[in-house]
Amino acid sequence: RNVTGVQTCALPICANLTQAQTNLSYTKIYAPIDGVITVRNADVGQTVNATNTAPTLYTMATDLTTMKLTASIDEADVARVRAGQSVSFRVDSYAGQNFRGTVKQVRLNAKNSQNVVTYETVIDVLNPDLRLKPGMTANLTIEIQRVDDVLRVPAAALRFRPTTEFFELLKQPVPPEAQPNQGRGGANGARMGEIGRAHV
Repeated sequence: RNVTGVQTCALPICANLTQAQTNLSYTKIYAPIDGVITVRNADVGQTVNATNTAPTLYTMATDLTTMKLTASIDEADVARVRAGQSVSFRVDSYAGQNFRGTVKQVRLNAKNSQNVVTYETVIDVLNPDLRLKPGMTANLTIEIQRVDDVLRVPAAALRFRPTTEFFELLKQPVPPEAQPNQGRGGANGARMGEIGRAHV
């Protein structure tokens, strides 16, 4: 001890202590952001060697309430996809439930898989209840056009099937296909219909 009472050590011992403290500080790895760890590639006590490229220790998600869906759109359909279009999709975990999203970006890097060219499309999805998990497979439908407040007419209203009275008013001969019991199958067809109703 010196006169002031401060403990001193020899130079080599102090250097070794400093090196040991520095090495100890390297064993603690802190994430630069807050979030949820989705992939862990390192365990406690595992040696991590940094080479030319930094190793990936963890994969983190900053906020799971807002997710991005990456879809593969066929080249035949990608011309009709635009940013801002509405998207509905389903996942196998929640059968029968529709989730909504919005197209954010259509990327230009084409991918060729088994002679099928697709383009990646990024879709923003809100996930407030955290039901959607990273890595889920989704089947989606992109709304490329929408028209509101339109008049709908049943297809039957657009069909015209003249009756025998119609031909009598026009004083025209009745074609065989317009005569009673002379439609598809004729009389045999009527009898087959009766047999079918009996079986039901």
